[in-house]
Amino acid sequence: MTHQTIILQVQGGMGNQMIQYGFLQAHLTEAKGCEVIINPIMTSKLWARVRGVSHRPLSMLLQSHYPIIKSKKKQIYDWLQSKQPPKGHAIVNDQNQDIPDDADVIHCSGYFQRHQAFGTASNQLWRTIMESMKKAEPKDNDLYTTGKVALHHRLGDYLWKENQRLFARISLKERVEVALNWRESLGSNIPITIFTDSPNILKEHMSEELSEDEINEFIITTNTSALEDFMELSRHRHVVAGCSTFSLCAGRIAWERLKDTDQTHHQPTLKLPIRWYQDEIMDEQMMSQMRKCKFTNPS
Repeated sequence: MTHQTIILQVQGGMGNQMIQYGFLQAHLTEAKGCEVIINPIMTSKLWARVRGVSHRPLSMLLQSHYPIIKSKKKQIYDWLQSKQPPKGHAIVNDQNQDIPDDADVIHCSGYFQRHQAFGTASNQLWRTIMESMKKAEPKDNDLYTTGKVALHHRLGDYLWKENQRLFARISLKERVEVALNWRESLGSNIPITIFTDSPNILKEHMSEELSEDEINEFIITTNTSALEDFMELSRHRHVVAGCSTFSLCAGRIAWERLKDTDQTHHQPTLKLPIRWYQDEIMDEQMMSQMRKCKFTNPS
């Protein structure tokens, strides 16, 4: 892959966007002279309305990496070309992930939730994201010491019927038990922090599913944005993940933070969900990919 133009149609929320950039970065480490352009059409408000999903704009942490197509007409033109590629163009997606050498223009459109997005070949991308985060963080941004456990329990979009049919239903009670047992194995009694995108709904779930003693062991974050939550979550060495790429990317950033801190403590570890998808085949494909990432632990 040399001297090609790669157009990435970035999509999804913050976590999915980072994974797409990471997957592309892994390919670029072996490329020479490639020009990368970002088409943000699938992060636009119009696209969100058409798809009937919440608006997820291009993450601020990614906006400075590659040039972005600003013209709406050019965005649409590229999108159309990615459906019917003209001569000299090729498509890379979740089904066909090999970037061909014989095309001048490559249209990339997929979620690319593969372990390559988190591997050593993508180091440059994750290091750049971390450096951008450090500039945005108004406080100390090193990893927390061993024993401070975090739990990511996403609700938000998972409350929609179509998503409930897709993702595995793992109760808050199950996640809480994993977090409490992990903290005990670490010999810690530090309150466990819960990160969520729907704190009011989470409080209702906690009162319904947990005992008063269990509730007292947890603190719900009070950050006001996904970016603040992400920065804070990525400071934890011990994270119980939700079925969300948000958790995965925070865990990958924690590994980048490890390079700048005292490595005598426990290395960051992200405990994967018990299950990710309800569909057995999809679930095994996702989990087998994530088990290959050195910062994850399937137990």
